[in-house]
Amino acid sequence: MRQRYLWKALILLAIIPILANGQTVYQISDGENKIDSLLFYNVQAGDIIELTSNGGYYYEWFPAEISIPLTIRAKAGLEVKPIWYCDDDAKMIVVYDDLTLEGIRFDGSLGMNPTDRCLITDSTGTGTGTKLDYHLTIENCEFVNFDRVIYGQPYTQADTVSISNAWFAHIGERAIYYKDPELDPGSVKHFFLENSTFWDIGEDVIYVGDHDADSETPGPEFVVDHVTIHDPGMADAGIKTIYPKYLD
Repeated sequence: MRQRYLWKALILLAIIPILANGQTVYQISDGENKIDSLLFYNVQAGDIIELTSNGGYYYEWFPAEISIPLTIRAKAGLEVKPIWYCDDDAKMIVVYDDLTLEGIRFDGSLGMNPTDRCLITDSTGTGTGTKLDYHLTIENCEFVNFDRVIYGQPYTQADTVSISNAWFAHIGERAIYYKDPELDPGSVKHFFLENSTFWDIGEDVIYVGDHDADSETPGPEFVVDHVTIHDPGMADAGIKTIYPKYLD
């Protein structure tokens, strides 16, 4: 553990924060554990982590734990998206608080171990778990080579999940999964997905469920607009492509 702390401290010596419009922007080039180091030591609520390397590889040993509102984005003007991957076999990012992701490619196949899920919420965790009514915003990102990409635990609840201009490819199981929620009206209150593409998805592509399995009661707001799905799982195996379960 001490070696982990020392490694993070050395990385941070090379990162210079920029102040812009009352926010701190941390610009980081590609390399090892730079995102984790900032999350562990530096960032405050509302800060921005900006990935600056054109097509650069951002390699993390550990899952990123988002415990305060943050934006993690690619620098404007990059021709090739920066690529984020990690060694953890279970998850890449744990969402405890508000998170915005912009312009990044996430790959579950590049680490020492294939990563099962890209983004998950945590209903138990080491602390209080994911905050109630968190916001997740994803813009112009790519997700490849996971079993599941976005997974909301039944006992967590997003106010809003907004996904636009995204690409999901080579997903072994489900791409977006908010199944069997325990909270009224569901694990997400407002779900928006637009201008996105899904390719080679093994099971349900988009699964958002109502908490009481009753289509007569109010459920989550569910909007899917201008979405292309190619080569999804087989319907005769009980797999649904877009599945707003029990939603009114």
